[in-house]
Amino acid sequence: MDNFIGCKLKAAKVRNAEEAESLVLLEAVIWAKEKRLEKLCFVSDARLVIASLNLNSNQLYWYNKSVLEDCKTFISSFHFVRFEFLQRNHIILADQAAKFSRRSRTSGEWWGNVPEFLNSSM
Repeated sequence: MDNFIGCKLKAAKVRNAEEAESLVLLEAVIWAKEKRLEKLCFVSDARLVIASLNLNSNQLYWYNKSVLEDCKTFISSFHFVRFEFLQRNHIILADQAAKFSRRSRTSGEWWGNVPEFLNSSM
């Protein structure tokens, strides 16, 4: 696929979906900084997590608030950053990657090449 830039998976134990989404966004921001990307749009199906980043919503578990505060410290180094909520049926590839990582306990990074577990969906 011509628009594919990269994919990173990190298998980890988490308490709940909110914690997973918070940690994923922090990991994605750090990864984008390492890759020297400057204009970013992060998409998630975690409405409360995205609201917390965009509106400083205070409805998250306390342990996720500190993760997102770390995320906010990194985003100041980018030229453009946007956090957007989309329903899961609109982010099918991200959902498939997360399920693959969770089920197979796989961590890895694919830069420029579409990983095999996503090829069937593209």
